[in-house]
Amino acid sequence: MVNRRSIFISLLMVFTASIFSNCSSPTHKGAEVYEKNCAGCHGGQMQGASASALIKVVMKHGNDRNSILNTIRDGIPSTEMVKWRGTLSDKDIEDVTDYIIQVRENPQTVKVEEKPLKVETKLYKLNIERIISSGLNAPWGFEFVD
Repeated sequence: MVNRRSIFISLLMVFTASIFSNCSSPTHKGAEVYEKNCAGCHGGQMQGASASALIKVVMKHGNDRNSILNTIRDGIPSTEMVKWRGTLSDKDIEDVTDYIIQVRENPQTVKVEEKPLKVETKLYKLNIERIISSGLNAPWGFEFVD
């Protein structure tokens, strides 16, 4: 009887620890920080938008952890990359750096959301089409056709 009880308690402790360790993992926190503060410029999948892509092979200011940390902390003078020191905590900067490195090593880490090709509202039926797929930094546009 005691063996079954101690086995059950041990399994329960392992299960609980695994749940809580997943919730507070640096990757999870880094993904949240990235989505909230970085994705607007660098793109939701780090593909680049108004700022450069973070998943390219060579990054201009360094690919290693220290270079990425310094770039996030201190920004890049004469560019739109602002310094995040003082805005984000040191822990958040480290977490987002680790997340960027993880995605660079394994791009499948990024969750890609499928976009609908048709959107319907009360007043409109919209078809979404990709007409130009390269050569634009932040492509978008509207054309209304009746």
